Amino acid sequence: MRAVALVTLAAATHYEKPPCGSDEVEGQIGQGGTACLPTCSMSSSCPTDVPQGVTAKPECALQDASSGKMYCGLICHEDSECGDAKCQILQGNIGVCTYPQEEKADRAAITYAPFLTEASHKEAFEDFMKTYEKTYESDEEKATRFAIFVENRVYIQRLNMEEDQTATFDVNEFADMTWQEFRSIYVGGYKPSLEKQWAGLAHLGTHTYSGAALPAEVDWTTKGAVTPVKNQQQCGSCWAFSTTGSLEGAWEIATGKLVSLSEQQLVDCSKKEGNMGCRGGLMDDGFKYVKENALCTEDSYPYEAKDGTCKASSCTTGLPQGSVTGYQDVATDDEQALMEAVSKRTSFTLLAVALQKETAHLCFVAATRAKS
Repeated sequence: MRAVALVTLAAATHYEKPPCGSDEVEGQIGQGGTACLPTCSMSSSCPTDVPQGVTAKPECALQDASSGKMYCGLICHEDSECGDAKCQILQGNIGVCTYPQEEKADRAAITYAPFLTEASHKEAFEDFMKTYEKTYESDEEKATRFAIFVENRVYIQRLNMEEDQTATFDVNEFADMTWQEFRSIYVGGYKPSLEKQWAGLAHLGTHTYSGAALPAEVDWTTKGAVTPVKNQQQCGSCWAFSTTGSLEGAWEIATGKLVSLSEQQLVDCSKKEGNMGCRGGLMDDGFKYVKENALCTEDSYPYEAKDGTCKASSCTTGLPQGSVTGYQDVATDDEQALMEAVSKRTSFTLLAVALQKETAHLCFVAATRAKS
C-alpha cells in the first residue's frame, strides 16, 4: 500500500493548492495534477468551503487506487468552474479541479470513482427541493419523486462518463420527472409538418454546403448574439422560444443590437396564424405572425407561462413589422450544410431548430460543445 503523507499546515479553505490542511490528502490526479482532498465515506459529507471563484461542486467521487479510500474533490466540466485551478478531465466529460504538480513526491494516485450512496442521494434531493422550491402533497408523492430523482441522477452520471461526450449533464428542475411526464409537457408543443407550414412567406432557397473549410467551433454567445437562457416552465410554448431565439440572433447580426423579444406576445396573439398558446404551436406560424406584426420586447411584455389576452398594442417594439420577409431551409441530415449555415455571419440569417428525436437526456443538458 502506498503511503500518504498528510501536511499539517492549515489551509484557508478546503481544496486549496497544496500544502494541504490536516484533514486532507495531497492527491496525484491524472497527468501532472495535484489537489488537496478531504476524506469521505458513506456516513460523511464533503466540506463545502471552496476557494474563491470556484463553482465546481464538492463530491465524494475520488478513490486512492492503492488503498481504496474515498476522497472529496471539486468535480468539474471546464476550467471556468475551478477558479485559479484547471479542470483535468478524467473520464468522459467529468474532471477534477487540480493545480500543476510542482515536484515529484510520493502521493496517493487518485482515480474517478463516483460514490452515489443512499445518503448522497438524500442530501442531493434535499438540496434539489430547496433550490427549485419543490413541495409535494404527501409523503407518498415525495417518496415517488425521490425514487425518480435517484434514477435520473444515476442516468446523468452515466451520460457524463461516456467517451467523446460533447455535452455536460446535470441535475435541474426536471430531475423529479419521468421522461414521459417531461415529454407530455415540454416536447409535445411542436407539431411537425411540411412546406405548407410556411405558406405566406417567400422561400429563399435551400442552403447547400459550398465545400469551404468549416470552423472547428462557433460560439455565438461570445459574439453577443445570444440572450441569456430562458425557461418556458410548464407551458407548451417551446415553439415561441424557438421563434424569438432565432429572431434575436438574426436581429443582432443585422443591426448590432441584441434585444430580448417577447414569447408571451406570441403565446397570446398568434392564434390566428394557427398557434395554440401553451397547448402547442409552430415556430413557422410564429414567423408568419412577425411578418405582419411588430414583436414586443421581453421587458414590456414579460413571460407568464400561461395563456392570456393579447396586449401587443401597449408594449415597446423590439422587432419592427416586416422584419421577417422569407425563409431558407437546410436539407435533412446534411450536417455540413447545417454547420456552414450556423457559422456564417450573414446580414440576416435566422435558424430555428425543432428537436423531434425523443431522447430523455435532453432534459438534463447543462452545456454543449460543437464539433465539426
